[in-house]
Amino acid sequence: MTLNDLANVGQIIGAVAVVISLIYVALQIRQNTNAVRSATAQTVHEHFAKWYHLVAPDDNLSQIVANGSLSEKE
Repeated sequence: MTLNDLANVGQIIGAVAVVISLIYVALQIRQNTNAVRSATAQTVHEHFAKWYHLVAPDDNLSQIVANGSLSEKE
């Protein structure tokens, strides 16, 4: 094997390594995106739950919110 052949093999190995690393990065980005979406949804649900817990003890305010929710659906 000549030095030129070894250089070509090295370039092929390097190219394969780059492709593998790009696939790995793509998978990591997808996983991170899913985690961020899940965390955002969880935060939104927590905020709504806190809001409903603040509204629930007051009968008048609960009635106003219920009427407002019904009028939006109509």
